[in-house]
Amino acid sequence: MNIIDYLSLALDSIKERKGRSIGAITGIIIGVSALSIALGIGSSFNREFSQRLMRVLSSDIIYIIPNTKLSETDVLLVSDLPNVEEVIPIASAQVIIEGGEKIGTTIYGIKPGQIRYILGTDDPKKALLDGHITLLGSNVLVGELIAIDYERGIKRFEVGQNIVVRGDRTHMIGTIEGIIKSTGVSIAFIRPGASIFVNLETFFQYFNPSRSYDIIVVKVQDVNKIDETSDRIKAYLPDATVVNLSFLLEQFNMFMRSVEIFLAFISGVSLLITGLWMFDTMTISVIQRTREIGVLKALGFRRRQLMTMFLSESFLLSIMGSFIGILVFLVLSEFVGIPAFDITLKPEMDVKIVSLTFVIPVIINIVATLAPAYTAAKLDPVEALRYE
Repeated sequence: MNIIDYLSLALDSIKERKGRSIGAITGIIIGVSALSIALGIGSSFNREFSQRLMRVLSSDIIYIIPNTKLSETDVLLVSDLPNVEEVIPIASAQVIIEGGEKIGTTIYGIKPGQIRYILGTDDPKKALLDGHITLLGSNVLVGELIAIDYERGIKRFEVGQNIVVRGDRTHMIGTIEGIIKSTGVSIAFIRPGASIFVNLETFFQYFNPSRSYDIIVVKVQDVNKIDETSDRIKAYLPDATVVNLSFLLEQFNMFMRSVEIFLAFISGVSLLITGLWMFDTMTISVIQRTREIGVLKALGFRRRQLMTMFLSESFLLSIMGSFIGILVFLVLSEFVGIPAFDITLKPEMDVKIVSLTFVIPVIINIVATLAPAYTAAKLDPVEALRYE
C-alpha cells in the first residue's frame, strides 16, 4: 500500500464516524485559532512598541534617570566625558495653567538652544502651530492639546496671551509665544503637544530653587561607543539609572519572549486537551473497529500497516483542523483587537506563527494516536474476529 491508499482509507473512516470526527476537528480549530491569536497579538505588540521606542529613543542618545535628583555638577561631569557631543538637562514640575480655564499639565525647564531636541527638528519653527520661539524671560511654549479643546471646538489660549502657571507653593505669569503641534511622544518620553516649556533659569527661579534636574539626556558622537560611554556614566553616577536604546530593546525583547512563552503555554493547554480528545477518539475507533482489524490481519495486514492506517486518520483530522483554524484566525484577526498606546492592536500573522500553529497540533495529535494505533496493531486476529 502507498500513502494515497492509507489516506483514502483514513478519509473513508472519517466519513463513517462523522460525529466524533467533527468533534475532534472542532477541538483542533479552537486550539489553533486561540494559539494564533495569542501569538499574533504578542507579535503585533512587540513590533508596535519597538517602532515607537525607536522613534522616541534615538540610537545616539543616553538617558540618565536619578534615584533622587541630578545637579549642575553632574551635568558638567558628564559633559567632560569622551564621546559626549551634548548634554541636555531637563527639569519638570506639575502645574496648573490659569487663563480663563484651569488646565493641569507638566512644565519643563530647558535651555533655549536645546528645545530642538524636544521638538524633534533642527528648525523649531516647523514644530509650531502658531507663534515663534525664543524662550527668553517668562515667555512660554504651550502644547496644542492645551491651547485648543478639540472636543468643544474652542481655543483656550492664544499667542500673546498672559497666563498664570501655578505650582505647589509659587506661581509665575508667563506670556505664550508659541503653540507646539501635537506629534506624539518625543525625546525623554515628553509629549510636547500636551506640555508647557519655559527657559531653564526661569523654571529654577519659580519652581525649583534647588536647581536640580529630573533627567539628563546625553547625545554621543560615535554610536558604536555608546555602551562604553554608558558604562563611564554609570561609574561616575552609580546611584542613577543609565539606559540607551539598545539596552531598552534588549530588555523589552527578553520581556516579550517571556510573554510569548506564557501566552503559548496558556493556549497550548487547549491543544493538549485536543490531543487527549484525539486519544479518546482513536481509542474508541479501535474498539469499534476490532472485527475490521481482525479481518485486515486475516487478509495479511502487518502491524506497521495497521499503525500507519490509524496515524493517517489522525494526520488527516489534524491537517483539516489546523487549516480551518488558520482560516478562522485570519477572519477573527479583522475583528479581534486589544487597546494599546493610542491604537487597537490586531493579531499579526507571519510565517513563524503559521508554522507553529499548523505543525504543533499535528505533532501532538499524532503522538496522542500512537498508543491506540499500537493497541490496534498488536490485536490477536482470532480474538478480534470473535469480538462482538
